[in-house]
Amino acid sequence: MSENRIEAFFIRNKGIIKAVVLGLITSFYLYLIVLRTLEGGTVINKVVALFGVLIVLNFLFYDRSQIFIISQLYFVITLAILEALFIINPSIFPSCFSDYSSKIKTADRLRMVEFLKDEPYAKFRPDTVIRSQGKRGQDFIYEWQTDKLGFKNDPAVYEQSIEAVALGDSFTECMGCNIADTWSSILSSRYGINTLNLGVQGYAPQQLTGSLAMYGMQFKPKYVIYGYCGTTFYRTAYFEHYDEKKSIAAFRNVSPIFSAYEIKGRSFDSFTSILIRQSFIMVESLFSNKGAHLVVTPTERNGKLLKYKNWIQQDILLCDKMHFDTGSSEWLLTVDSIREAKKLSDSIGAKLILVYLPHRPYIYYKYLTNRDMPDSYVEVKEIEEFEKVSKELGIAFIRIDEPLFEYMDSLVKSGYDYKDLPYFYKDGHMSPKGTAIVAKTIAEYIKGTN
Repeated sequence: MSENRIEAFFIRNKGIIKAVVLGLITSFYLYLIVLRTLEGGTVINKVVALFGVLIVLNFLFYDRSQIFIISQLYFVITLAILEALFIINPSIFPSCFSDYSSKIKTADRLRMVEFLKDEPYAKFRPDTVIRSQGKRGQDFIYEWQTDKLGFKNDPAVYEQSIEAVALGDSFTECMGCNIADTWSSILSSRYGINTLNLGVQGYAPQQLTGSLAMYGMQFKPKYVIYGYCGTTFYRTAYFEHYDEKKSIAAFRNVSPIFSAYEIKGRSFDSFTSILIRQSFIMVESLFSNKGAHLVVTPTERNGKLLKYKNWIQQDILLCDKMHFDTGSSEWLLTVDSIREAKKLSDSIGAKLILVYLPHRPYIYYKYLTNRDMPDSYVEVKEIEEFEKVSKELGIAFIRIDEPLFEYMDSLVKSGYDYKDLPYFYKDGHMSPKGTAIVAKTIAEYIKGTN
């Protein structure tokens, strides 16, 4: 009898129940996403919470036939208002949304890029102002101008013979740093090793070798520095089946340069698209067992690094998806790229140096959790494999993680501020403190071998 009454209740109030569930889920969903990724309360929190209250008030003033329609309209109206606010002034939103907004049109970004028929296929145009997208923090330098070849160098580097050529992606280009603070410039100015920077953000390993062949070989350097940024082996897949006969227009979908193509990975046109992206991240962090070991107890040792907890866990989740496999085509193509760089270097009598540039999570994890990074982490596996590859090819291998750990140890003992950290406060690239460590480590090796 009681079961029949319950069933009858649900039948009679089906519309109300649907409205309640949809309204509460919508309110909680939007509010939770904001809360999960905020760095502090903002007016948006209150706006979203207010909409949640309004849906409840609907039940006091409308009959049940109208409630379900209103609950659906609520969802549409909420997104429409947030979308309008995002277009008018993205800065009022939490950083998890405003960081992904862009004021630069796609066409303007494309004007920064020069497309080539052969590897590296794309780079920045010569003598062009480059601007990074999004909000990356006050310590991040957004604009710089390319040199006569389209790379990040002081023009004075061409006034002397080039002793070293640096290959790499954004960690060699040194995104966020002034030209004078790139590790290639520091090698030139501080250590007397005149170094030409051929690093371009977003480059895949094949493009590193391509830039050496197209731009570096002509200078006949004594050293070729292959700056590999952790976990970038997967980018080789972009070019695995590339057909050189395809048009440039088709190639533009490959995303060869980060600043020009940040609409694919960094910059979005709408609040809704960012909301969807952040939703996936939130759900993964809530329900995935991966990275569950990231349990942090606040201490004086890790206090200033606590803000990075969620970012580090998200990066661990992303790395776990990569399924690092030394037999994969991506990894084999990466090794082939290094092998080709060795062959090119040998042809001009230059010494190839493989430099491993780690990401922020790999370095900060130890100090945040008081534990070493798990062996399953991709960058741990990469370093092990590069040790083997460098011995097999007979090339030098420099690990930048070791001097970074030493530097962090000294900071923890003496006390530090955010400006002392080797990575930017907000952006994940190396700060001038970090690039100085890279330059010092490479210089010590070169001068030591001499």
